[in-house]
Amino acid sequence: MSVRERAGGGAAAWLAHIDGLRAVAVLGVVFYHAHWAGFGGGHVGVDIFFVISGFLIGKHLSGQLASGTFSLGAFYGRRVRRIVPALLLTLGLSTLAAWFLLLPEQFANYSRHLLANLVMLQNFSLMNEVGYFSPGAELQPLLHTWSLAVEEQFYLFFPLLFAGLWRWTGRRVWLAVLGLALLSGWGAAHWAQDFPRQVFYLMPARAGELLLGVLLASPLVAGWAGKLRRGAGAEVLGGLALLGVGISLWGHRSYPDLYTLAALAGTALLLTCAPQSRLAGGLLSLAPLRWVGLLSYSIYLLHQPVFVFYRLVQVNQVRPADYLWLTALVLGLAWLSVRWVENPFRQTVPLRRGLALGVPLAAGLAWVGFAGLPAGLPQRLPPQVARYTAAQQDKDPRLGECKSSFEEPRPLAELCRYGADVPESVVLLGDSHAATLAHGLGEALGARGQSVRSLIRMGCPVIAVNVPADAGREQDCLTFNRQALEYVRQSPARTVVVSSRWPLYAGGRFDNGRGGVEVSDQPVPFLNAGLSGAQVVAGYAEAVRLLAATGKRVVIVDSVPEMGWDIPQSLRKKALLHDPAPLTVPRSVTEKRNAAIHAAFAALTGPEVRLIEPAALSCTAQACASVRGEAVLYVDSNHLSLSGARGVVGAVLGALK
Repeated sequence: MSVRERAGGGAAAWLAHIDGLRAVAVLGVVFYHAHWAGFGGGHVGVDIFFVISGFLIGKHLSGQLASGTFSLGAFYGRRVRRIVPALLLTLGLSTLAAWFLLLPEQFANYSRHLLANLVMLQNFSLMNEVGYFSPGAELQPLLHTWSLAVEEQFYLFFPLLFAGLWRWTGRRVWLAVLGLALLSGWGAAHWAQDFPRQVFYLMPARAGELLLGVLLASPLVAGWAGKLRRGAGAEVLGGLALLGVGISLWGHRSYPDLYTLAALAGTALLLTCAPQSRLAGGLLSLAPLRWVGLLSYSIYLLHQPVFVFYRLVQVNQVRPADYLWLTALVLGLAWLSVRWVENPFRQTVPLRRGLALGVPLAAGLAWVGFAGLPAGLPQRLPPQVARYTAAQQDKDPRLGECKSSFEEPRPLAELCRYGADVPESVVLLGDSHAATLAHGLGEALGARGQSVRSLIRMGCPVIAVNVPADAGREQDCLTFNRQALEYVRQSPARTVVVSSRWPLYAGGRFDNGRGGVEVSDQPVPFLNAGLSGAQVVAGYAEAVRLLAATGKRVVIVDSVPEMGWDIPQSLRKKALLHDPAPLTVPRSVTEKRNAAIHAAFAALTGPEVRLIEPAALSCTAQACASVRGEAVLYVDSNHLSLSGARGVVGAVLGALK
């Protein structure tokens, strides 16, 4: 992933198409991390880099060993010159940005990755924390440096092994390399299912790709490539190679798979036959691609921190168009890095002077890393950040023990009672939105010598509908509702309070129209079972009728205004940027989303069915607020905090009279 290196042992001519191939690899990775359509497999750019690196190292080592000029010290010196200066620059700039922009828990995590990079173990650090394809990975500024750790570990051991085998076995060293490559590839394929992170991140499983590149430098492959003449055969091979690489970049998020194999085969063919193919060689030798290829190492190093720090300070979702100017910024920074860091330290700056500059910088980065490990140095940040951090925990301390879910079901008899140690006078029924009211109701009723029984099923609204028999999650929810209805019939409680995130199940994930977009890969219950929004709303009304038919008073808590942004997290970001603008959602957006639900509930109201409207408590005529005075009203994008629930609890208590 460096800028230009000589393909042979020092005298061989540079193969121009390798720069173009590096450009394809790095752009694939960049476009993958930018989430651009058509590059779902862009992560295989790293696999392409590994093959290229192995090819260049194989030619270098075999050439010098054959001529008797190999020096282990000189080899490691070149590796240090190539890898370390631009890496330290990236770590320094990233740490500077992290100091001002990362929240405490993020900075603590960053500090671990920073230290791991300084000792060439970032792949192990990530393996123990996050999968490369998991949602949290895109918020790791140093995620991509796992591949540098793999290369560094390979460079540490392979030259010693190769030189020893060369001296002991002569030309048969290539058979040993082939055997090691096959063993690594077999291990990666065999253990990928059971140990996906280890196979993805660790050097032994990745060594096969580097060793494939080394094999391409063998005399047998070089002799075959030398005999290949321009013509139909070369063009066919070149076309197949381009097709293989192209298909792999279009592929999906997994490793290893057939897309990986296509990338490796295509890269191997391009490294050997592109010079003889007008199609492949001509395309890869285009000036723009070669220019990007010359910057590829710095582009690779800089793109992920630039993308991630931009994402981390954005309250709204990053738009695809934003990545156009971010990519342009990365190209500009990469050019500066090559011009003022990579080239000078590789070509003209004496090694001792480089060490004199690099060692203190590395020591300073290590100090920051160790300082940030325990708690992320919260004193770096404005005091409002701590207040908004505390707001994330402003929720029911008993929630974990008092909830039931599809994954962890609990019998109704084991669900919690809040308030005084007496039979319940109120039953609270619903999903996680109902759970936000339990603590406040329990405190208020407890002061009166009463209690509330909390029947909470996460992700399960109060509903009575018909769904297909194979709709497992929905059937589970309906069973819970039937059991809850029977419990209500037998309960001494006089009142049932029902609350759910009604618009979610009837209308899907929320988009506030101002950049706050709820993103989740989890299916929405009931809509996912094929029901329409109107059928879901009718199911809400039917459930309320069934509860009212038990002779109990029913208090409906209408829809809580959704925000679209994770409020405490977004407020922390705004505090970092000293942005005082409030986070509000137009009331018209809330009313439009909830119109059918509100109309259905309003039609049910009467002496024994009361309707509470949370929007009337937190919204003006124009907007719904996320903060009232010093109180943050939400713990995320839609769940009320204990502070935010107080108004709703007060209204519910008023309806009990």
